[in-house]
Amino acid sequence: MKSNTMYFRREIIKYLSSVAFSSAANSASALAIYWYVLKMTGAVSMLVLAGVLQSLPSIFAVGVAALANKKGSRFLMYTSDGMRAVLFLLITLFSTMSIGVWLAIGINMILQVLEQLRTSATTTVIPEMTKGKGKLGSWVGISNTITALFELVGITLSGIIFDKFGYQVLFLIIALTFVAASLTSYFLSVNYLVSEDEPSNFNMLGAFKHIYRSKTLLGIITLSIIVNFAFAPLDVVLTALVHRVLNSGATVYGFMDGGLMAGMIAGSAIFSLVAGKWHIKPIAIVGFTGCGAVLIILAFADNTLFAIAEVIVLGSLMAFIDSSMDSWLLETVPENGRITIFTTVTALFTVATPLGTAFLGYLLNKTSVSIVLITMGVLILGAVLYATRLREDYD
Repeated sequence: MKSNTMYFRREIIKYLSSVAFSSAANSASALAIYWYVLKMTGAVSMLVLAGVLQSLPSIFAVGVAALANKKGSRFLMYTSDGMRAVLFLLITLFSTMSIGVWLAIGINMILQVLEQLRTSATTTVIPEMTKGKGKLGSWVGISNTITALFELVGITLSGIIFDKFGYQVLFLIIALTFVAASLTSYFLSVNYLVSEDEPSNFNMLGAFKHIYRSKTLLGIITLSIIVNFAFAPLDVVLTALVHRVLNSGATVYGFMDGGLMAGMIAGSAIFSLVAGKWHIKPIAIVGFTGCGAVLIILAFADNTLFAIAEVIVLGSLMAFIDSSMDSWLLETVPENGRITIFTTVTALFTVATPLGTAFLGYLLNKTSVSIVLITMGVLILGAVLYATRLREDYD
């Protein structure tokens, strides 16, 4: 009994360490790429282009995952982080050359796919690791809290490093952090493995059939498509807000995006406490309503401290949405199809991302940051109306 407890603790430490390293590196990578492009070109239109191109390949993550399913969640975790380490080493080497900006934009497209795979694997391994160790929703909340905490560390430090030491140093640090994330994932013993040769398990076609037959899953996916469309260009919009409205640089952006992560830490922690006590649907509706209102208020921000405070609140409400959707899916999806269906659903969530980034990015280029934030808020409030009609029972 004692040995089982020690084994569980070791696996949790390795798992959470891997999540921490990967989250810090991933959040830093977004700042590094966008501010590198802005520094080298000075054009917000290039930020929009980078955002649109970044979102396109994510819709193919489900196809990549289909090839990797038999390797299991652990394989997806350490492979996606290892590949990102190599990509950032390439950016470091070529960043001072004329092709640097276009190389960074191209690599950024691949990073999005790898992050989708990492996120799916990180979530699907939780039930396997925590069997009999507490409520699933609470462990999801703990994992998301660690994710948000180290995203906060990554984004805050990366802004300072970018301004103080330059983009090359930041690119190299990100590469080394992804190496650490990959190694800690590699040494995990627990793994969620799907053998699609067994008739009791789902293949990709079976996943689509199950989703089509489940009104609950279809409802969650539709709701998530609306949300992903609205939030698609958030990094670009916040970058433009700092650059255009607040007339500041990467350090201020780091603190602002760090505020977003700090809010997500608080929101995820609160969710882990209320999971199992509140129904998922009311939690999601609170998150949607609050996010829509905060985005509209943020449109009128012209003070750095006020903007950061608003973004902190936004992050806490986004955490409610994220954690409630993860828990809802994990409780809805059958165990033998978890990794295949969850990866498929995660990829389907991203279908709206290129459209949202393109539409709202175009709006940003033609109008103002305020109009884009108001539009995002209205879209999120529209999702509330749909969420009130979504069934919470599982079919």
